[in-house]
Amino acid sequence: MKKLVVGLAAAAVLATMGIADAEGAPSSVPREGGPCYPSEPASGDLYCSGESGTWKSRSVRNAPKVQIGSACPQLGKRAIVVGTHGEATCKQSVRGLTWQW
Repeated sequence: MKKLVVGLAAAAVLATMGIADAEGAPSSVPREGGPCYPSEPASGDLYCSGESGTWKSRSVRNAPKVQIGSACPQLGKRAIVVGTHGEATCKQSVRGLTWQW
């Protein structure tokens, strides 16, 4: 009985810390780039990438693919690079705003 009570208490502590849910399955706090477990459901604009085990933005995945070095519309915007799974970020360069690794 004592082991059962200790086990339930440990599960409750882990659940409140965001380390496991009430059933003991691992869980995480959904934040872009943060770790996740494939069993976790999508959360708003974020989904758990099975490739990297991190939370990814659906808006980046669904945006048009871009070429590195080409002009981009808004500083900080992100998109997938043509022919890769890599992400580019819109950054300032000597040529203005361009897609960069």
